[in-house]
Amino acid sequence: MKLTFLGTAAAEGWPALFCECEGCKQALKNGGKDIRHRCAYVIDNDTMVDFGPDTYAQCLSYGIDTANIRRLLITHSHTDHFTPKELDWRSRGYSKVEHDLDLYANQHALDKLPAVLFKPLDQLQPWRLIPHLVKPGDCIEDGDIRFTAILADHAGPEQLPLNYIIERNGSTIFIGNDSGWWCEESWNILSRFKLDIAVIECTYGVRFKEHTVKHMGADCTVAARDEMQKRGILKQDAIVVATHFSHNCQDLHADFEAFFNPKGITVAYDGLVLEK
Repeated sequence: MKLTFLGTAAAEGWPALFCECEGCKQALKNGGKDIRHRCAYVIDNDTMVDFGPDTYAQCLSYGIDTANIRRLLITHSHTDHFTPKELDWRSRGYSKVEHDLDLYANQHALDKLPAVLFKPLDQLQPWRLIPHLVKPGDCIEDGDIRFTAILADHAGPEQLPLNYIIERNGSTIFIGNDSGWWCEESWNILSRFKLDIAVIECTYGVRFKEHTVKHMGADCTVAARDEMQKRGILKQDAIVVATHFSHNCQDLHADFEAFFNPKGITVAYDGLVLEK
């Protein structure tokens, strides 16, 4: 599978809108890998994980043809990860759309659709949009791709936020942004898999490296990797990647690399492509 990182920032982006902090000023000055859009991914040019406010610009920047996207996997309902108004442009009169788009999400995310499209979930044919409810523990097959959802530690348990284990053609990728330390049930599900790529979040960075709840700091990211190794979840040549960085931690890309590279963890940046 090919995994493209469309964005690697937390909710505000980096540099953040309107922000005057030193981290944002320096990122704007440095450019390059210090410019981060909101977190999202593309797998093999036909599957997107999360669909936030930067999607249009991201796809243009990295050569992603959205006409090829066949499914969206949404982790949770927060606007930086799901901006459903952008789906309105699939409707007749705006675009010529010749195939359906399967949307997989928890109930909180699905409940946002009627509010912006002004139609109930069972009347989305004008958008060629097919919504699917996903709950933690669900394993879903869609063509040649299979994905399993686990419960993330984020956004409150009543929302049932999700992380995804994605399998295709003998490869397995874990997308684990927007979560603190996973509950034992989630760890047990993860333990059934052998990962080629593990994407682990690091919102609080090195500055707040001990953070473990709702989001992770850098020490927690490393501890999650270590727990995966202990449980036999990672293949011997697995790639472990840190992502979803907040400007509030003030760590720039070079700071993240100085911390993570000696520990064998790759630091994500916008446009990074990995293949396994």
